[in-house]
Amino acid sequence: MNISIAIGDTNREYVERLSEVLQQYHDLTLSIFTNFDSLQKALEQNRFDIVLFDPDISQERLTVSAAKLAVCFYYDHCVNLNMYANCAKVLKYQRVSNIYKDILREYADKAGGAEEFGNRMKTCLIGVYSPVGGAGKTTIALALASRLKAMGNQILFVNTEQLESSSIVNRHDEDSMAMLIEDTGNENVNFKVKLMAVSKHGMDDLEYLEGFTRLVDYDAVTGEEITRVFERIKKESDYQYVIIDMASHLDQVNKAVFALADQIILVERPGELPVKKVELFAQQVFVQEHKNKILRIWNFAESQSVYSNEPEVPVIGKVHHYGNLKLETMVHAINTNGEYAIDTLLNESAE
Repeated sequence: MNISIAIGDTNREYVERLSEVLQQYHDLTLSIFTNFDSLQKALEQNRFDIVLFDPDISQERLTVSAAKLAVCFYYDHCVNLNMYANCAKVLKYQRVSNIYKDILREYADKAGGAEEFGNRMKTCLIGVYSPVGGAGKTTIALALASRLKAMGNQILFVNTEQLESSSIVNRHDEDSMAMLIEDTGNENVNFKVKLMAVSKHGMDDLEYLEGFTRLVDYDAVTGEEITRVFERIKKESDYQYVIIDMASHLDQVNKAVFALADQIILVERPGELPVKKVELFAQQVFVQEHKNKILRIWNFAESQSVYSNEPEVPVIGKVHHYGNLKLETMVHAINTNGEYAIDTLLNESAE
């Protein structure tokens, strides 16, 4: 996908700094204009997806109808903003990463629905699950995502718990998963651009979607809605792997994830009660139907640790007990010590 943007601003120094950062986003093609006449001529002669302009570039009104989306690059003392009442608006003096996200949001909502962007590679969904609370599921999910990212893959980390716990290392500003679900069925929204707009960068520069922080939002989501979201991510995104940190209970949301995932990592912890729970989980008809895509990781391993006896489900890792380390430190330690067979996971996922 490539979005062409014409940027019009008389402040050459600022716009050059802005474009230098924006060019690091490989999905953008930028054209810079520092006066009204050159910008207006370019808009008449070329087809841009977006024109991003300072309303005070001239007292004369800019004709922007040829662009799919016109965005006013406004600031507190902007004089001519009222001339462009129908244009989208993005705050000028803020972090460039926020400018980028704001532009994508506007483009997805107002100009992106008519065009489809094909997926360039297969997207593999890997769900990380445990029927036992406190098994270290989120830690393992983050470790897998971080490891795959370090290997050069495009990764998206998603949490489908009722109340996400990964926000310890991945900052939560808004319910981006809920926003994406809401827009999935909207034909006027370009899903791929919307996904780019609401995803964030967190620990180890992982791209992630912010999960749920309010039960009322989670409870409103249906299995059909969550299925549609992940089906579109598979079809339209450029991610190679989507790591899904699932809830410990298989409600309609996580049952849908379980069914749709290409691979399930079952995280186990030792102990009499956790072992019994995993054994009961493995007996369920729904689980038996998907047994061929389940791999196990034993967590909190010590010398005398006992885990469930499920010989038909391969064990690809034995992660030791790291005590009270902070989450990010623990994730890095697990990957540094190579406590699970990433090659086995990738080979199974590719089949």
